[in-house]
Amino acid sequence: MSAPHDAGGMLTTDSPPSLTGRIRLRDAARTNVPLRGKAAYFSLLRSRGVHHLYYRGGGGSHSFTLHRKSVDGVTFGKAREILSASYACHNLHVFENGGRVRAIGGQFHPSGAFPHGDGLHQFDMPRHGLIKDGPLIVSPAHDGFVDATTLWGKESEFDGHLSCVPLDGAGRWALFLRANPERGVRKVQFAVSAPASETDGLLRFGRFEPVRIDDAGLAPGDYYYPAVSRVDDRLIGFFPFFTADYCSIRVLSSFDGRDWTAIDDLFPSTPWRNELGDPKNSHHPVNGVIDEGDHVLFYVHHNYYRLGGASAPFLTRYAIDKADLMQGAVQTSADGANAGCDAAASA
Repeated sequence: MSAPHDAGGMLTTDSPPSLTGRIRLRDAARTNVPLRGKAAYFSLLRSRGVHHLYYRGGGGSHSFTLHRKSVDGVTFGKAREILSASYACHNLHVFENGGRVRAIGGQFHPSGAFPHGDGLHQFDMPRHGLIKDGPLIVSPAHDGFVDATTLWGKESEFDGHLSCVPLDGAGRWALFLRANPERGVRKVQFAVSAPASETDGLLRFGRFEPVRIDDAGLAPGDYYYPAVSRVDDRLIGFFPFFTADYCSIRVLSSFDGRDWTAIDDLFPSTPWRNELGDPKNSHHPVNGVIDEGDHVLFYVHHNYYRLGGASAPFLTRYAIDKADLMQGAVQTSADGANAGCDAAASA
């Protein structure tokens, strides 16, 4: 296979897509999903043999969430609009918990006119493709939350990817969000829930804390839009990463959600710059991996928004051997997870 590689924001096929070679991508398969306009922020899971893809179909005042289905995970059927005129369209993450389909999404956007502008809401989904309104579960006032709207005047919060994943066999879940402690600085924060309520199914999260990352010899820099999945006994993260002149999708692993170890950089490239001159990554991971036993399948949104002069965006599936993903995490004490759980239990 000749795997695509990003050089200066443009995907080519002349170089391997891994910085160190620790992670070997194989079996690339481009999907048929058309990415028009501001299509972004994908969430994918496979349930009963069917792949369900959720994503924002448009931006700004025309934001809406689309749902597509596929049997093979490459050829998807017609898109159906399932949510519109909602701030949850920008970051909806769909997952299964307790045998039910659920979702988390929303923003803090006090000047906006759409619903779900007061923070993150948890939605119940009677079935895939059907979403019901749900209550607020995290606001900017949540204990420990890094709120950029008060720290330096950012106009909104909770925008972009978030991940909610099972932390352990005790029913606890971990929520990962971007943190912006200063203008131009991007980090990741997380909180741990007590087991979901048996009466209402709500996840009640404890105090937010910053994640701690061991770059393991790779360049230090900024992380944002965390895409986290549980793979066997650990969490695997695909985080967009950048410095002033370098960016990638960095792959990391963790046992407790707090302490992470970097494994490799995928699609290393030169960042494009926005209107303020800030570096940005042209390639974003899709939330959710498919576990195939000895390997996982994961998806990448390439040439995000066609920014930086990139060619048309597309969505591609890759395979990674689990042995490659098991290189990084170092077993640490679970004090971080326990502390989060204790806080959640007392909230």
